[in-house]
Amino acid sequence: MRRDRRWARWPLAVLLGTALALVPLTGALATSMEGDGAGDQPGAVAIDDGDVTDPATTGVEDPTEGAAPDTTGGPATTGDPTESATAVSSAEELAAALEAGGKIVLAEDITLAADPLVVATDTQLDLNGHVLTGTLRVGEATLTLQDTAGGGLMAGPTEEFPLIKGDGATVIAEGGAFSVSPPEWLELAAGLELVEKDGAWVVSAIPAHVHELTAYEAVPATCTEEGGSAYWACAGCGELFADEAATTPVTPNELVVPATGHALEAVPEVAPTCTQAGTMAHWRCATCGALFADEDASVSVTADELVTPASPHQLEAVPGIAATCTEPGRAAHWRCTACGALFGNARATEALDEGSLEVPATGHVLAYHEAVAATTEAPGNLAYWECTECGTLFADEAATTETTLEAVTTPRLQVFTVTFDDCLVNTEDVKVSVTEGGTVARPKDPTAKGYVFKGWYLFDGTWPKDPYDFAQPVTGDLTLYAKWEEDPDAKPEAKDEKNDESIPETGDTANAAASIMLASLGVLVIVGTTLLRRRFVR
Repeated sequence: MRRDRRWARWPLAVLLGTALALVPLTGALATSMEGDGAGDQPGAVAIDDGDVTDPATTGVEDPTEGAAPDTTGGPATTGDPTESATAVSSAEELAAALEAGGKIVLAEDITLAADPLVVATDTQLDLNGHVLTGTLRVGEATLTLQDTAGGGLMAGPTEEFPLIKGDGATVIAEGGAFSVSPPEWLELAAGLELVEKDGAWVVSAIPAHVHELTAYEAVPATCTEEGGSAYWACAGCGELFADEAATTPVTPNELVVPATGHALEAVPEVAPTCTQAGTMAHWRCATCGALFADEDASVSVTADELVTPASPHQLEAVPGIAATCTEPGRAAHWRCTACGALFGNARATEALDEGSLEVPATGHVLAYHEAVAATTEAPGNLAYWECTECGTLFADEAATTETTLEAVTTPRLQVFTVTFDDCLVNTEDVKVSVTEGGTVARPKDPTAKGYVFKGWYLFDGTWPKDPYDFAQPVTGDLTLYAKWEEDPDAKPEAKDEKNDESIPETGDTANAAASIMLASLGVLVIVGTTLLRRRFVR
């Protein structure tokens, strides 16, 4: 079948209809951290022995009874002093002569033995200028002493000095007189004393004594030292009394309070440690505090001798920890595993404490990065500071506000397209590229005959109240539409008839509805044409 050439014009018609349908649909919208005891006088030549009785109990014989001086039969005042006398030259001869009694004359100085010689028979003893050293004891007899040689002991060769038995010692009766000096080897009967009178010593009764007492406080005994009881002492006679009334005489020995002795208590051993010396086990007196190494208190010791040295530290090395910008570190050191003590050297001579081990944080070392504006080709950044030690970023120079690289990076700028649609059919839309954050310049106002241009608006189906603000930054692609109103002063014939159908009406959607109807008609024409063409092709 032969194809009808009339249908060759259909493609042109279809293209024309399609174009007419798509013209109203080209617009688009967009958005955007502590006694002596009185000892006996030494060297005194005393006629005495130890067989002494108290004169108070035996009494003193009356010197007028059987012991009176012999004034007629005594030694002559002239002539040979040895006449009718026994001369003696030794202690043995003197002892034998004393047993016989009678008159005895010393021919030599004689020293008696330690034991006293007893005068048992009435005897006249003439010293004859010699010295008799020793002790004579008078028994039931009378001993008359004289010195016819004028040796100075006696006042004259005719004077006799009877002695009487008193307390077992040789004593001289009251009234006897001696010249030159007192015979120190004689002891006097109780209650008698030698008194110097007219150049001679006379035996006289001792006047009644009045004690002049001085009180002495008790001295407490100690562990090792004797003490003493309280007592009273007479400054005149030297006697001691246990009472202030002087009714109880005492001897120095009776006043002695024995030492108490130590009151020992055991002290256990204290073992030494790394930091403290120890002590050995010992005994301590609870009274005086004395220290002993044994329980018998025989070995005294000092506190220093009891000390046991401290044991050595058991050291281990502890490595250091480096400080950081924000965290303190810790110095390398040595630590004792036994006591926990810290040291700065392996000899444990430099003691440390925990605080001295801390190494301060170094603090941040900041480098400044100035702000860089973003471009359309590369992102920018805000000003910030970076620690060159730890790499931390900060938003401020005081390093108080941390930040991140992402937070300081400003993205690359976008380029947006602003389309100006003048809503006129036969004109092309003006498209302007605007960098993000920038503003778009207002173009020259368009014109159309018979209409008044009211400004550029964003259109989303309705016209907003105010026109677009060209001072605000562009944040995305957008299309601005020209808004028109009919010019009431324009003459009808002055209108651009060619552009009438595409100028939007003031404030309504009538033109949009017309455009939709026109597009629908165009689609129907295309569909119909296609169907007819297929039919004829068959």
